[in-house]
Amino acid sequence: AVAPAAAVVPPPPPPPTTATPEPTAPEALEESAPTTDRAVAWAKLAASAPARPARREGTPRPKLAAHPVTKASVAPAGGACVMSVGSRPPADVWIDGRSLGKRTPLASYRLPCGDHKLVLKRDDLDVYQMEIITLRAGSAFKKVYPLQ
Repeated sequence: AVAPAAAVVPPPPPPPTTATPEPTAPEALEESAPTTDRAVAWAKLAASAPARPARREGTPRPKLAAHPVTKASVAPAGGACVMSVGSRPPADVWIDGRSLGKRTPLASYRLPCGDHKLVLKRDDLDVYQMEIITLRAGSAFKKVYPLQ
């Protein structure tokens, strides 16, 4: 006599998954990026980045150091130069054919380095003085003109 065989029932198949598996190396992320959504790729990259330490509440943020000002950073060659001009009596200042809309004394006025046509004039006094000046990096131009 033979005993009846017990019916063997296979286990049910696992439910289908919709999530894509996470890559474990940056190379895998690069290979899968073109086939996945850009936002998903960025999220995976952000998740794999090391976490920044949390800042305690009430702790001030560190301040950045100010950039030191040097002669080279103030007036580099071909950059901005400085001129100061005075006159007796005060006069309207024109540079390279354009009025600055200012009268002398003119202090620490920035211009490109190089040659410039400086004109001081007062129409009401019939005064006109013209001079070609040269501004150089690292040395301020200073002059007082006696007008007649």
